Amino acid sequence: MGSSVVARRGWLSALNERPEPVRLETTRKSDLAAHALITLAPCAEPLKSADLGERLSATAAFMAHVMAPLVTSGWVKSDPGRNGGYRLVVGLDDITVLELIETVEGPTETGRCVVGDRPCEGEGTCALHEAWIRARQVLLDELAQTSVADIAHTFADSNEVPTSKGTKP
Repeated sequence: MGSSVVARRGWLSALNERPEPVRLETTRKSDLAAHALITLAPCAEPLKSADLGERLSATAAFMAHVMAPLVTSGWVKSDPGRNGGYRLVVGLDDITVLELIETVEGPTETGRCVVGDRPCEGEGTCALHEAWIRARQVLLDELAQTSVADIAHTFADSNEVPTSKGTKP
């Protein structure tokens, strides 16, 4: 057996000894949640789900689904009744993009392989495992250092209106 084959097997064995979950995904729900927080920030009065949905091109029912984890996290208060609606109760500086994603989507570490729809386990890790772990850590660090306020400033600097693109779900 050639030394390159042995070296390759050694490299693969080393990868197999360090299994770590490597998936990170977001959906339109996270995008809408970020836009909703940014939209609520300047509002002095609670904003109804229908009004928020209209501003973000989503249905009131879907907005209620998007807002539930934000309310549970304590970032947004939901006031019931005719004069009720959603209002932001923390500063956008207090919420990181990583916290937002994990609040809306769930944990970023799922134990699933980035290449195949299977568990990322110690036995038979994929060829991208090691590179993906390093890249994932850089991404997570950046998301953890970026606040929702930073995103809001990006919109303000570009004169973009914070709306979610696409059709209503």
